[in-house]
Amino acid sequence: MADPPRWWKPANTVLIGSPRVGLVIGTMRVLGNGRRHTKVHPVELPVEQRGPPGVPFSQKMGAVERGTPEEFAAAARRCTVFRLENPRPWQG
Repeated sequence: MADPPRWWKPANTVLIGSPRVGLVIGTMRVLGNGRRHTKVHPVELPVEQRGPPGVPFSQKMGAVERGTPEEFAAAARRCTVFRLENPRPWQG
């Protein structure tokens, strides 16, 4: 197999590094590499704005219509519940 041309490595470096500085080469913008951090601040809701957090999701999925406790009790036999556990810490 023949060796690539001498310009190949510098051109590849430019093409790979260009999205990091916002330069678009070609027709498709690619996502940058690395982690993105978005700072968030938890805010406590006033009592009058609080509600069961799973009701809108359960309504969208069709498990309940109005979200009353009786509906959730009736839907309990149809809904599977999972508990997520970490059996051992990740070892890299």
